[in-house]
Amino acid sequence: KPADAVSTQSAKNPPGATVPSGTASTKGAIRSPGAANPSDDS
Repeated sequence: KPADAVSTQSAKNPPGATVPSGTASTKGAIRSPGAANPSDDS
């Protein structure tokens, strides 16, 4: 559910949060330098 995914991004990613690689929440999130999430950028 795209709508649910968007809301969980905000809930799981407060400002300054470190987003684990490989999770759906990394999509649309600001990646820090060196973040290994190339497969999410599609």
